[in-house]
Amino acid sequence: MKVSDTVPVCAPPFAERVVLQQPTSLSTSALWDLNGRYFLARGPAAWEEVPDYVTTSTWNGRIQAELIFGFVQDLVAQGKLGRDGRVTVLELASGTGRTAFHIDRCLQALLAESELEDIDIQLVLTDLVEANLDAARRQPWFVKAAEEGRVRFAAWDLCADEVPVPIDGPVVVLANYCFDGVPTDAYSVEDGLKALAMGISIPADADPQDARLLDQIAVHWDVVDVPDGVSYEPLLRYYEASVEGTFTLPVAGLAFIDRIRALTPASLVVVADKGPRRLDEVARDEPEEISRHGSISMNVNLHSLAWWNEHIGGNSLSCWHPGEGLDTIVMSRGVQPRALNRAFARWADLDAGTYGTIWEMASSNAPSNVGEALTLLRLCGHEPSGLELTVDVLEEGILAGEVDAATILGVLERVEATSYLPEPYDVDFDMGRLAYALEDWELARHYFGRSADALPTSTPSWTNLAAATFQCGDLEAAHSAAIQAVAFDPEDNDALEVYSWFDED
Repeated sequence: MKVSDTVPVCAPPFAERVVLQQPTSLSTSALWDLNGRYFLARGPAAWEEVPDYVTTSTWNGRIQAELIFGFVQDLVAQGKLGRDGRVTVLELASGTGRTAFHIDRCLQALLAESELEDIDIQLVLTDLVEANLDAARRQPWFVKAAEEGRVRFAAWDLCADEVPVPIDGPVVVLANYCFDGVPTDAYSVEDGLKALAMGISIPADADPQDARLLDQIAVHWDVVDVPDGVSYEPLLRYYEASVEGTFTLPVAGLAFIDRIRALTPASLVVVADKGPRRLDEVARDEPEEISRHGSISMNVNLHSLAWWNEHIGGNSLSCWHPGEGLDTIVMSRGVQPRALNRAFARWADLDAGTYGTIWEMASSNAPSNVGEALTLLRLCGHEPSGLELTVDVLEEGILAGEVDAATILGVLERVEATSYLPEPYDVDFDMGRLAYALEDWELARHYFGRSADALPTSTPSWTNLAAATFQCGDLEAAHSAAIQAVAFDPEDNDALEVYSWFDED
């Protein structure tokens, strides 16, 4: 095992750099404050750079809703929750709330179809950044949920001592791509257990207060003695006897598990992230890499979380999914996880089934026929990104008479139900294309109108709005839209064609 300097490819030589931080334990490093500074500065715009699709997808929301529902079923069946009881669902690092939206939408449907519809499930979205929570508060789904008293929002640092809401019953904790960006410690095992200390340097001309300073840092590691009184000593001694190489310990995640244990006897913690789940995956030759995407993240030692949960009397399950390499552990305490285990088995079955199929289709850029397009949409839960991959094939299928109107209208209804604004692409425009191909002029006008509202300088949006409105017979409004289209791009052939439909004389 070799512990060496690690310098970003884009970083200048060390000779032109200055020390930002002398070597210290990884968990007390400035790295985490810099990470928080980035998110505070960027707000919702952070997700233009930070990867989040795999955990904010419709299918992930659906499966996590089933896990929560299974946990609630077990609590009720085992007499640990009355049918009028309360369960608190605490989502950590909610971001703009997209994951919580998919979870709550699916969970409410499961409850409505069961005998548990009177269970009070309180969803609490938490995030370090108030601007992210504001974006979630404005979503129509959460506006309605807040009016019904089912959802709350809390600006909160998950490393703080106090949970931001009162806990008076069972708790579910959701940590999707969360523990990869909060304090972690690093160790090595080579002739005994040692700690790793991280030093940080920055370019000599860098501004230490720059919110994007993480792009410019370089780190180096020193091997030091393990300090006295270290936390989670039983776990460390287990690794000392079991592995060789370097490994990390997600101390913020472990501390949170302990905090939840102290608050309630019954809990479910779902952690979806990237990192080792098995003992033989825990150690590596070099210190854990730091991924950079505006913010930073590190693989999470999921094995350590599961080991500690079992050490304190809980049950743990884990699985891995191909494509994005999402690793997941599900940890429960205070209940025999029967329905929960069945829900987890459905998640684990995605390994070689649904999820693999989605990524196989998506990686080939687009399905080749209507049947494949409808299959992909179904497997990915009719989320907007699925429509982006399938719209061309579906439009061609409508025009060729290969798919009926009822099927397409069903697709549009389901895609609309899973849309969470702002979507990363103009889903309204593509829904308008399908409605237009169906010759459902009013529906096409509706979608193209929303597209033009969202992208007010988009010539294609105004052009197609003009065309759909013309077909509806509202010539004055159609003419106005055509004028807008040409004004934004006087050389666009489609805009000029639609504009020519109107006799200026």
